[in-house]
Amino acid sequence: MNSKEISRKSGLPISTIRYYEKIELIPSPLRKSNGYRDYDEDVLFLLRIIKKLTYLGFSLREIKEILNFIQIHSNISDNLDYIQDILEQKNKEILERQAQLKLISDQLADIKEKEKFEGCPIKKAVKKILNIFLKKA
Repeated sequence: MNSKEISRKSGLPISTIRYYEKIELIPSPLRKSNGYRDYDEDVLFLLRIIKKLTYLGFSLREIKEILNFIQIHSNISDNLDYIQDILEQKNKEILERQAQLKLISDQLADIKEKEKFEGCPIKKAVKKILNIFLKKA
């Protein structure tokens, strides 16, 4: 299938697909006699997997490591164990990030409360910044 077709079927822009080729995340396709790229179903499958993994928060570097591991190790059991370990690690990272975001959210909610804002260092910093700019004006 040509670039336009694989782009449509994968839901990825052509520029992204070409970038994945460039960084060797997917194999370079064969070329037709007219020089156009000719992608096969395996590449489409890889693109769909890559898209899912990026949606799940994996970086392209992490995805490349996963794909390289799978290529090197033909033992399906090893691959499944490795993938499960990676997914567990990613889940831990997500849970840690959620906890960080919750803490930030709680702190912002505290700052929003008028009585707590009065003694807030942010308010003092804003006043100081305003004074600096007012002196220059």
